[in-house]
Amino acid sequence: MPYCRPPTAPPTQLILASTIEAPAAARAYTREVIEYAVADPDPEYLFTVSLVVSELVTNAVRYGTEPGDSMLVVLDADDRRTRVEVHDTVRREPRLKPESDERGRGRGLYIVDALATWGTGERPMGKYVWAEVRRQVTTSPIKVTPSLAFLADVTFTTGMHYSDAGPVAQLLLIHAPPRRTGETFEWIEAGMRALSFCLGLSPIEDEPRYIGSRISLHHGVARLDYGDGWWELHIPGTGQTWQKHVAAGGPIRLALSFEPAPTGRTQDDLPQFIEAGIEAGKVRWGTTRARPRSRLNVRADRPGV
Repeated sequence: MPYCRPPTAPPTQLILASTIEAPAAARAYTREVIEYAVADPDPEYLFTVSLVVSELVTNAVRYGTEPGDSMLVVLDADDRRTRVEVHDTVRREPRLKPESDERGRGRGLYIVDALATWGTGERPMGKYVWAEVRRQVTTSPIKVTPSLAFLADVTFTTGMHYSDAGPVAQLLLIHAPPRRTGETFEWIEAGMRALSFCLGLSPIEDEPRYIGSRISLHHGVARLDYGDGWWELHIPGTGQTWQKHVAAGGPIRLALSFEPAPTGRTQDDLPQFIEAGIEAGKVRWGTTRARPRSRLNVRADRPGV
């Protein structure tokens, strides 16, 4: 009698041409390897490893190869961690550089550094860059807050929802679409995931957890404490009804989209955009309130003030 054969294991190595299509091909290859080698990988882990691989391959395309060259991607995954190596033909080692809006680059290695352990090695004709992503989550994770340059492009939408249970203020956070050289949809999603993690938001299919008192109101200006030690985000255009509800201690439902707003989006397009994000698992939410009056004032000793 015939027996079911196990699926064929994907190769542990992949040769890619140094083209703009290489990062996407590397992400697809990464998912294939992890889904074969790891038992029940969760979407967050798949995304994290795929993003790290994508950034390393992008760096190899930009700085580690010449037109017409190829690169080698090596993956080793199990239930505890995934290790990736990207081999290229340039000996110069990558290093962390300050982000530059003018250059539009320098962000990829910071993403790798925040999500993985990484380093470099020598090979006869060039080098390889390796990274290792651990699967388990520590009990006290380090919260990496997005940069101020990233947060400058986060937009806020506020509103009120009325039901038999009472009014609830709404606050939606969405990032603008890629507009600078070097910005990608993957980079934006990584930043919004980091922001969601710092805020303590939960998946949309779960009940919205209480994330603490994160809203401050001072002289008509609303701010969001997103977990940074010094800075808060200014929430523009809140309106008197929203502010009165919040000042009275009313609940605020905070939602965040991993995906950036589509170019040319109008206010009428927002419900359809959020609904699609919910179906794709790209929306997180939580409940917050205003801080007590004694904590409303923004610290005057923070840098730059």
